[in-house]
Amino acid sequence: MSTEWLNELPDKERSIAVKLMDAQWPGGEALLREVQSYLGHLRELHRQDETLDLTTAEQLSLGCTKLIRRLGSDAPFSACQAVMVAARYFVLENDASDDAASCLGLDDDVEVFNAVAKRLGHTDLTIAII
Repeated sequence: MSTEWLNELPDKERSIAVKLMDAQWPGGEALLREVQSYLGHLRELHRQDETLDLTTAEQLSLGCTKLIRRLGSDAPFSACQAVMVAARYFVLENDASDDAASCLGLDDDVEVFNAVAKRLGHTDLTIAII
């Protein structure tokens, strides 16, 4: 799988995604724990600030979980890399847009997630940006 899907992303998101691709694959279970832990963190923040878009956070967590679980043991490294980018971009609080700064803070995370889901043929997982 090529990395051409990265070109669909805005510059800031692409720059971060490219850096995330250089990380070592931690394994699906470790990635799942990262995603679940971050969702827990966002739930705590939402208790203090209800403007945080918890619905989108939960959709991203579920989507990342499904992408990770859909990776088979024989998945190509490039597919694992792409899924890792989607998950790790989500768990970066201060990415292109601070996730907790406003109700729009997760929109960039959705853009990255959707690009990965589409590239891997999982268009059923894409999330609408409202």
